[in-house]
Amino acid sequence: MQIGFGWNSQRSAYQNITAHRTRLSNYASSMQAGLSAASDLFASASATQVQGMAKLAAQQAVARLSAQIKSANAVRDKRLADAQATLVATQKAYNSTSTVTNGGSVNIAA
Repeated sequence: MQIGFGWNSQRSAYQNITAHRTRLSNYASSMQAGLSAASDLFASASATQVQGMAKLAAQQAVARLSAQIKSANAVRDKRLADAQATLVATQKAYNSTSTVTNGGSVNIAA
């Protein structure tokens, strides 16, 4: 029979230091994992933001180029219409003042 008198065995100083080092190592590992995960999230968010900004910039460039093309086409169409109107007026003026030796008109469009 053993009498303990409430005495509990204690760990040695070496065991306490080893246990403390293990707890610190586990804590450092968990903190490192958390920081790594947060870093990955920030990097992912940054990349997504850059991609979104690039997409918006590309969409704005396309819209700007489309507007320039529409404007250039409108100017071209107006110049073409003006040239056609000038041609028609010139044909009418020439046909009304020009006569052939037999008295008929000359059609310059033919």
